[in-house]
Amino acid sequence: MGGSLTKPATESSVDRMTTLSKDIEEKTRYLTDALRSKGLDAPSYKANGLSDFPLTEVEAVRTRQELVALTKELHDLVLGPRETLKNMAWESISYIPLQAICEFKIAEAVPLTGSISYEELAIKVHDLTGTTILPSDLRRLMRLAIANNIFQEPKIGSVAHNRASLLLLEDESLASWTAFYTMDLLAPISQTVAAMKAWPGSQETNETASTSPAIFYDGH
Repeated sequence: MGGSLTKPATESSVDRMTTLSKDIEEKTRYLTDALRSKGLDAPSYKANGLSDFPLTEVEAVRTRQELVALTKELHDLVLGPRETLKNMAWESISYIPLQAICEFKIAEAVPLTGSISYEELAIKVHDLTGTTILPSDLRRLMRLAIANNIFQEPKIGSVAHNRASLLLLEDESLASWTAFYTMDLLAPISQTVAAMKAWPGSQETNETASTSPAIFYDGH
């Protein structure tokens, strides 16, 4: 939780939840009032929504950052330590659909407007990449992506763009950055601990998770 590394908790957890909810309400009101006063919308995952928070004044930026931290702390308190650990482990799976979206060019395969069935999407992916994917496997991947606010399923059995997925088409730098982390770095990142075990304390450039085939083939 925010600040737990630097100062001990002085409130009971129940009191802390109350404090957090009040602080969240206050800071949310500040931001919504500022948005309304300028005639601005907040970001949205609707296809035509805003991609970024539009307030750039120093106080608004600071308040937004504080609100993100406060909501994270309240989220973790409500979950509790057990579910937080389980969720942290589960989050590793959430990278798989994003990797698939980049690898299989799914953002390009889904029409800009309207929707496409999973069967049609599988055909389109094959046309774009030469990769054959079962519609049932594609559906599982996409529904996990949708659970993380990437794409939407406007009706059962079909996929459509939302604001997040459209960004992969509209923002080349963001698309490249996302592909780099999910396609190029995901495998070596997952081997970091194996590299630490194989070469304790090594500073050699050829003894890292990303450069040595020994990590993958020597059984470390």
